[in-house]
Amino acid sequence: MSVLLRIEDLYVQFGTDEGTVHAVNGLNLELKAGGTVAIVGESGSGKSTAMTALMRLLPRTARVSGHIWFDGQDLLSLSSRQVRRLRGHHISMVFQNPMAYLNPTKTIGQQLMEPLLYHHLATPRQAQQQALDFLERVGIASARARFSSYPFEFSGGMLQRVMIAMGLIAGPKLLIADEPTTALDVTVQAEILALLKELQAEHGMGMVLVTHDMAVAAQMADEVYVMYGGMVVEHLPSHELMKGEAHPYLRGLLRSIPRIDGRREKLPFIAGNPVNTVGTLPHGCLFASRCPHRRNQCSERPPLVKLGDRHEVMCWLPYVDMEEDDDGQFGIQSVGAAGTHL
Repeated sequence: MSVLLRIEDLYVQFGTDEGTVHAVNGLNLELKAGGTVAIVGESGSGKSTAMTALMRLLPRTARVSGHIWFDGQDLLSLSSRQVRRLRGHHISMVFQNPMAYLNPTKTIGQQLMEPLLYHHLATPRQAQQQALDFLERVGIASARARFSSYPFEFSGGMLQRVMIAMGLIAGPKLLIADEPTTALDVTVQAEILALLKELQAEHGMGMVLVTHDMAVAAQMADEVYVMYGGMVVEHLPSHELMKGEAHPYLRGLLRSIPRIDGRREKLPFIAGNPVNTVGTLPHGCLFASRCPHRRNQCSERPPLVKLGDRHEVMCWLPYVDMEEDDDGQFGIQSVGAAGTHL
């Protein structure tokens, strides 16, 4: 299967009065045509910034370096006009906050038709019919009546469905979905995810899914990239995600998911605060200040260790087994990869 998207050494920085913000720090990612990768991590880990850089929608004050290869073209080397020909047609993005991205002065129908008309993919009559069809497919009741409504007349969940319809209507080769189901209830979330999978199969579309939901990542993706401090600290096949065997940060994220079987009285948590990416980054492991397994060598940046096929981790101590203490935090049990008991 051919590679549709390859991101190589992507860095994104912003200048502020407090210092340089190191938002993305050497991201490497690969997506095969028709495949799905998920990017997971806490808020502020650089997930959305990286995808906005891919879409070339960051402000001009952003300093972006590296390479983003899409279908054989380096998106960072293209002119604004060339990028506009791709954006909305070959590459689409579903944004997390639809109210901020929909035009309040245009009807839902006008905005749905816009990608088709801008890229000359349909006549106005054909575009209208396709827009109505997509409104129905994403679950908007009375689609014809809603076609002439304005964004303020829709609920947050309905707006999210409209954004999904806008992202898919032009049949893109690549869809960036940034928390596409964040405002939807569980039942509708399942319907939307099923729709994304269905349309992906129909069009052979590749998808990058940005999410906080580990279950969604495991269900939807082929591979998962775990980001922390603008870096990928673990990359693994989705079927291994819920094991969380390697990086302490991923294990902490998985343990922090509430259980429904009542086996825990306290919800486990990752102690401390996310790494501060303003100014100078720490020279060592970015997770060291929060990691219960840190040792002297963590003052140096860990290497990217290959644990198996398509499984890499940036940690000095891969395959760490952890136990929770009385406060719901994590303590050391053993380090399996090195065979060392601590």
